[in-house]
Amino acid sequence: MLPRQVNLALIGVATTLAAWSVWVKLQRRYAFVPKFTILADLPNLGKRRKDGKFRGRAIVCGGSVAGLLTAAVCANHFESVLIIEPEEWANQHGHAIPENRELKEVNNGYFTPVSLRTRVSQYWVVHFLEPPVYMVLNGLFPTLRNELGRCGYRPNVLKIKLRYGGVYVEDPFLTNDPDSGAPLSLSLTRDAYETMLRRLVKTTLGNVEIRTATVTGFKSAEDGSNMLRGVTLRDADGNEKDEYAAFVVDATGPSQLAFTKGLNRAGFPLPADLRAEYDPHMRYTTSTWTVPPHLHDLVPMPWGYQPGVLYNHPPDQTTGERRAFYGSVVEHDQMQLTCGGWDIDDHPHSIGEIRTFVQTLNGSDQAPRWIFDLFDFLEEHQDECKPFYADAAAGTLNWVQYHNAKLPTNFAAVGDSVMKLNPVY
Repeated sequence: MLPRQVNLALIGVATTLAAWSVWVKLQRRYAFVPKFTILADLPNLGKRRKDGKFRGRAIVCGGSVAGLLTAAVCANHFESVLIIEPEEWANQHGHAIPENRELKEVNNGYFTPVSLRTRVSQYWVVHFLEPPVYMVLNGLFPTLRNELGRCGYRPNVLKIKLRYGGVYVEDPFLTNDPDSGAPLSLSLTRDAYETMLRRLVKTTLGNVEIRTATVTGFKSAEDGSNMLRGVTLRDADGNEKDEYAAFVVDATGPSQLAFTKGLNRAGFPLPADLRAEYDPHMRYTTSTWTVPPHLHDLVPMPWGYQPGVLYNHPPDQTTGERRAFYGSVVEHDQMQLTCGGWDIDDHPHSIGEIRTFVQTLNGSDQAPRWIFDLFDFLEEHQDECKPFYADAAAGTLNWVQYHNAKLPTNFAAVGDSVMKLNPVY
């Protein structure tokens, strides 16, 4: 038997470890999770304020993804919401994905789409939406799964299929059943994601209006209070009009209207150094292949042809590899293959060039055989899959540090109007 002193010491150590474990769990649940994540806020999505809605109207400047999501939140808290979107196409027709895209042939023989969304450079590129985003969408829109079905898509269990430097990182969830309780994610093109959101807003939120106009400025309150009283709009004919609002949101995206001119002109001066920025010189090319249903069973993918990430080979800082390759199955039987990186000249515009790009990546010698079999399959069936290629650039990335400025009390900025993130890191 151990001496009594040793037993007491062991009991003391065990008690201390148990107390420490409880403290860590409490800190995580009641301090870290609420402060650094949105998880504690999710149960309140879609619920109205206990004290009733705020009187007046919220105006959202910009009708893209951030603006539509903002309007969906505001709809539960304000009597009405007005989205100001400058592109007429988005308002009139941007609630349904076109059946047939208009393609144009480029000089060296490949086809590229004619963009319907002139202000969005990544309109044809896949957006990988992680579980918190799916949880937000599901909380805001109870009919989300029905709308995904209209896009020919269903949510998929989170799997990122990551190969870092050629080393495969195991995904934590083995099941593919979206009803298993495992975290769900979405892989949708910006085309599908944005138009689905716009349709959900139009069909489920009766107090939200989308109007085609351009916000040219903000109006400060006439009583001298630290507030905005609305915005100035310009319509397609050049006519300007003031619209009053109880709450103003800048969701204008990379143009960052509030920072560049809106707040300064309204009497809320912002320091010039409020915006930190850098240019990663990031370029990438995405090819889109529509795989007909009769070919699905022939696609050489180990888990079968189903939506979600199919391959993820990111840059490798440890070796200086600046290039990356990603593959996803998205809505309407489409597969997307993306090649890109920093300061690169490679812009693959054929399946042969994509194959060469992947073969020369650092760690490609560890790549599974099926990925190259997939390239062979697409090359064999490219007349049926009708691929097109879209080049894009990330542009300058920035962060407007609004927390260091004195802002109107009824103003907020969201999405790219605050921070244009690096899409990889």
